[in-house]
Amino acid sequence: MNIKPVSTAFQAQAYESVAKNVKKAEQTKKQVMGQEQVDLSESSLNLQKVKEAVDAAPEIRIPIVEEIMKRIKNNDYPIPTHAEKALDVMIKNHIL
Repeated sequence: MNIKPVSTAFQAQAYESVAKNVKKAEQTKKQVMGQEQVDLSESSLNLQKVKEAVDAAPEIRIPIVEEIMKRIKNNDYPIPTHAEKALDVMIKNHIL
């Protein structure tokens, strides 16, 4: 009579501890993480440059604001009132 071990009779595999599987998974993960790479399209790179330029620019352009304030003070800056806008609409519609 030929007696075979149980593992070969039922095609069972040897037991590996969970710790060995975890170590193998961590090693594989480290290898993969070292190889990861991100490629950005040219348009996204251009968009990033534009965003950086906008962020670097001052939020309030002081020389322009000072010029407008000076013109308003000297009554040299046209600010249409509601009445002027209404008159313009009436003239366009041939009411006046």
